[in-house]
Amino acid sequence: MWVVIWDVDNTLYDYQTIDQLSTQHVLDTIVSKFDPVSSTCFKSTFDQIISKIRNPDSQLHHLHHQKHFYWKLTFQTCRFPFTLSELSTYSQLYEQTFLKLLDQPFDGVKECLQLILDRGGKNIAISNNSYRYQIERLQKSGLHSYFTNVFCQDEMGFSKPDSRVWTYLESILRPEDQIVVYIGDSLKEDISFALEKNIPTIFWKHTGQFHNDDVFSSNYQFKHSKVYRFTCYQDLLPQLQNHWIQ
Repeated sequence: MWVVIWDVDNTLYDYQTIDQLSTQHVLDTIVSKFDPVSSTCFKSTFDQIISKIRNPDSQLHHLHHQKHFYWKLTFQTCRFPFTLSELSTYSQLYEQTFLKLLDQPFDGVKECLQLILDRGGKNIAISNNSYRYQIERLQKSGLHSYFTNVFCQDEMGFSKPDSRVWTYLESILRPEDQIVVYIGDSLKEDISFALEKNIPTIFWKHTGQFHNDDVFSSNYQFKHSKVYRFTCYQDLLPQLQNHWIQ
């Protein structure tokens, strides 16, 4: 049986949109206490700070820790009074909003997963997060039933890109299982990790930002024929149907 391996975080779930919606909710809460001029000042200052400081490769599920700093810097730059208790409240509001939205998968994910099952393949997920956390989220989002196995770092004892993950998988998969493609969003933890085993990869970047084609740079020594790039699951669906799945 042929197998498609999926990363979970940032590959199945739209963390960037969730972050943006959570941030906007906190911003609206903060400026609701201001007059129109102060409100405009705070929003524009916050946007400028975010654009200058934020690392586009940051793990989005850790951004609530950084936002505490962003709120504080914005208040200081605008010279608006604030308390540490207020900053803590805003950070908590961000995290609560983020977690409420966290189980929303990308549009088109379910269709891709179902197509693989319909064609006789199976889906396997690998995550560097905890098993309990990922299972609960997959179940809540309605994705769990699409996966034959979900492997997580606490269950395996090591995480991607440790080569022992492959040894662990080989001990679990059946001899007739053949991995045909690996889908992930991280160059280090997904793409280079899969290419070590000469497995074709789909470099998933829904923002469309591939950082000047660094996926093909000499630093990674990638083979062009083994790395495919997609930014929309609706575009990936026909490619899966025509190219990778049998």
